[in-house]
Amino acid sequence: MAVGQSDFAEWSGDGKFGRWVPDRHGLPSYDFSPQADIPPRWYATTEPEIELSPWHQIGNQRINVSVHEDGYAQLYASDRGLTCVTPYQPRVNLHGGGVALWMDPRGEWQWLRRSSLPPNAFQGIRFGVGYASARYELGGARLEVTHWVPDGIAPAVVTDIAVTPGRQGPLRLGIAHWFAYWFMGFDPLCTGWGRSRFGRAPIYRLLGILSRYILRPLRMTTNWRRYHNACGFRYGVEVPEPGLTLVAPSRRGSKLFDPALTAKRQDSPQVFFSMGIGPGSSTLVTESEAGSNPTADSPLAFLKAASKMPRGIFHRPVIIAHCFEPESGKPYSIRVIWGYCDQDEIAEVTRGLAGETLGRSLEARGRKLFRLSIPHLPWLQRECAWHSDALQSSATYDGYSESSIVRQGSAYYYLHGIDGAPRDHAIFTIPLIYLHPGLAKSQLTATLRYMAPDGFMPYALHGYGRASGFGLYESSTDLPLAFLWALTEYLFATRDWGFLDEVHPYYPRASGRSRTVREQVWGLLRRFMEQIGVGAHGLVRSGTGDWNDFIQFHARGLRAYARRGESSYNTAMALYVLPRTAALLDLWDSSKAAVIRKFTQALHAALMDQWTGRWLLRGWDGKGHPIGQDRLFLEHHAWALVAEALPADRRETVIEEIVNRLDRPSPCGAMLLDPPARLKYNLLPPGWDTNGGIWPAVNALLSWGYGRSRPDLARSSLLKNTLCAHAQAYPGIWYGIWTAPDSYNAPYAENPGETYYYFTPTADYPASNANAHANPLLAALKLCGIEPTVHGFEIAPLLSDETFSIETPLVSLSRNKNSLRCSYHPAQPLTEPMLTFELKDPLCDSASATLRCQGEVLPVEQVSSSTIRFTVPTQCSGALRWELQARETD
Repeated sequence: MAVGQSDFAEWSGDGKFGRWVPDRHGLPSYDFSPQADIPPRWYATTEPEIELSPWHQIGNQRINVSVHEDGYAQLYASDRGLTCVTPYQPRVNLHGGGVALWMDPRGEWQWLRRSSLPPNAFQGIRFGVGYASARYELGGARLEVTHWVPDGIAPAVVTDIAVTPGRQGPLRLGIAHWFAYWFMGFDPLCTGWGRSRFGRAPIYRLLGILSRYILRPLRMTTNWRRYHNACGFRYGVEVPEPGLTLVAPSRRGSKLFDPALTAKRQDSPQVFFSMGIGPGSSTLVTESEAGSNPTADSPLAFLKAASKMPRGIFHRPVIIAHCFEPESGKPYSIRVIWGYCDQDEIAEVTRGLAGETLGRSLEARGRKLFRLSIPHLPWLQRECAWHSDALQSSATYDGYSESSIVRQGSAYYYLHGIDGAPRDHAIFTIPLIYLHPGLAKSQLTATLRYMAPDGFMPYALHGYGRASGFGLYESSTDLPLAFLWALTEYLFATRDWGFLDEVHPYYPRASGRSRTVREQVWGLLRRFMEQIGVGAHGLVRSGTGDWNDFIQFHARGLRAYARRGESSYNTAMALYVLPRTAALLDLWDSSKAAVIRKFTQALHAALMDQWTGRWLLRGWDGKGHPIGQDRLFLEHHAWALVAEALPADRRETVIEEIVNRLDRPSPCGAMLLDPPARLKYNLLPPGWDTNGGIWPAVNALLSWGYGRSRPDLARSSLLKNTLCAHAQAYPGIWYGIWTAPDSYNAPYAENPGETYYYFTPTADYPASNANAHANPLLAALKLCGIEPTVHGFEIAPLLSDETFSIETPLVSLSRNKNSLRCSYHPAQPLTEPMLTFELKDPLCDSASATLRCQGEVLPVEQVSSSTIRFTVPTQCSGALRWELQARETD
């Protein structure tokens, strides 16, 4: 049964694994409790080899780190293609990075890991904003192990251990890393070490047989191939100064790194570094010129025995162990700084972080948070702040485009080895504009630099600078619209008009061709109108799909659909995006803007012709057959509501169908389809993925669309599409509490509330997907009424709450019974003398409202009884602030 609106104020979102608490810095954190009643297998996976414990992703604009509650961390970098440099792969004796060690009273070294400690020694782990901090109690001594990534671009992790000695005297401690060059190139099947489960359809059973009985015995599964690639490198170790160790992988005969050349698998790695700081610090390295035979009381002797490291598993297996020996029984702390980058960066990084503190890093992160406050819903402010840092922490640096990119993450990136699609990058850009305009611009820049001269946009990225559609998705036709949406939002919100004249290279860089962003705008529009174009029914053509990657499998023929199929989704999205793009074009070419507006009018008429009496057709299959005549799809209706494309009677009919069939039956977001379909080849079970699953990327649009006419439904939808809602509905599933995939299974489906697996085993990496963090923020921004325009902003709150406030680094808005306040903090000096605001709100009654800007009363134009328009001068220093004050009424 769906969770009702009356329950919202009582929610906690804690789930069964711990509880949400503010940390000592006043930021949200989740205390993972060792007392949690966790079954041995608390979610479905595809192979028994998967042993990953629940984790928290931390990161900055350069690297990502997954910190696991069992006491290890995996460091990911993508400067030269996605690489895990401290992989947790126990099958080949790799145990991650940042693993703490301690010497017990018998003089023997032990892991400081939950799974190997005595009962009650592990006190819990706190997952915080940019850090994870585990607490232990050993023989009366208290230890706190904190992994954190500094805000900014430093490619490093800081591991701090604070020690309060107990009655048994000081503890000898160590921190160890297992280093390997685990390059994660593209793999279409993700067969792990020996995957046996793909699904129940015949094609999936065949894949299971192939994986289990052919690929696994031949050691050709995903992880075996990545392992064999790692074995092909030599791992040279250098100790340039006491406490600092460098590991440089190299392959005989590999070419020098050329940043302009793409590569399926990069053979020119960077350098891993680790530096220990603390009392009695010493460093040992296994099996290298810099190391030596370990003594019996050395942590290396224990590590080699515990990991059962056979000779020859790598040409030079590398374990780095930092050992610390305190001189007295007083409290003390140790630090290890470790990371992965070019060698000439290391000295600056280690110097900069030697004296840095977690507190200063969190202070910087705290200035880039999103805070939404609604009375009686304290958990909502916590959740929005959490999402805003998690979204920014999903970025890694892409050396080919020379840009930081917020990755989609989850199984797509960390198992398949692909990052896509540009539609997802566009969605991430919208909230980033208000949180971190520089990162949003970097995201747009990366997309530009992967565009071909003819305007073609690839579906996904992989390897180093490689781009592809992988056959099935070679021509996804929604991608130009997605980019134009993000670009216009960025330009209108930041007023960074200089971006239009920046010159960026075409893909590939080696071609030497380039263009300005302004030129690219018209190039994309021409491609959209002329090459993509419309089909026989006037709808935008689908190509190999739109947002819904599987929509092509609803058609009777894949080839006919790719050539002639039509999409109501693309058409409805265009009705919102193209008028904004036309307004942008008006700045330099009004004739081209007129062409766009005429094209948009034709699209609107064609979309209205798809009315069935209860909803709009999803499209046409290219053979004259409609898609969606007998079932309700959600995604194109969400855009139609956002674009206000439907007449009032049809709009209310569609909303009722959505509420009753898709939204109300689900406790944590509307389902995508009802009834589910039997797709070609039986590819998706009912309620999985796009065959009826629950998608934040669509539900954010639905919340926004509801708000155009039904603020009550918009509020409910916003709150139901949160981590808190999922934790209330499915408290025993760890993902969906502080992290999430991009889709949940429907309540009626196999493994309800979990996530799917087939070609993409999302259930094997069911966390760290940026869609789960970006889309609640997108919905909140739009429901609070923030809509940038070519001349300024439209402020039109869509929430049913009389009182709320939203704070972002770029725009803040606060509303109560008698006033509405706004402040705009431009990231750079504005070049325009005035900004125009159009305010739509009941407070705009001309008889009782007064508008003040910077303390002075401003004249307003009364557009209607609830709408005013006014201009604000931009010459003042600092933020632009205005307030609409209404006379108090009884």
